Amino acid sequence: MSSTNSESTGSPLREPPVSLPRRETAAATFVQLLRFLVVGGLNTVFGYSLFAAFTYFGMPYPAAIGLATVGGVLFNFQSIGRLVFNGAPRSRFWRFVGVYIVIYLLNLGGVRLLLSLWPNVYIANAITLVPLSVIAFILNRRFVFNLP
Repeated sequence: MSSTNSESTGSPLREPPVSLPRRETAAATFVQLLRFLVVGGLNTVFGYSLFAAFTYFGMPYPAAIGLATVGGVLFNFQSIGRLVFNGAPRSRFWRFVGVYIVIYLLNLGGVRLLLSLWPNVYIANAITLVPLSVIAFILNRRFVFNLP
């Protein structure tokens, strides 16, 4: 038996990276980041529109951000997985959900902080989305799609 077999060692095998070479250049990573930002722009319009609609109709911002995040996760998993990371296997969906739980919590904290400085929830959430985009890229790349 091979030492990489999970039955012989008792340890689970780690899923291989999604169809990208092991060693990427900085240029390839930068291009991937640009693709993430373009696809993320579309995803952000979708998610922010949900947030704005929920808020406009009187929903408190934590719930509006939460529901927009849920809608965004369902939409974003396919678009980010396929268009940025070359695949969206279902086995990685719950990792993706985990990343967006972290993003949701950071979003809430950022909006709460900005509301103490500027009393407009729409602007506070829009400002918070900028750094969250970079954080989401890093977390998705590393923890969802297993890339260095």
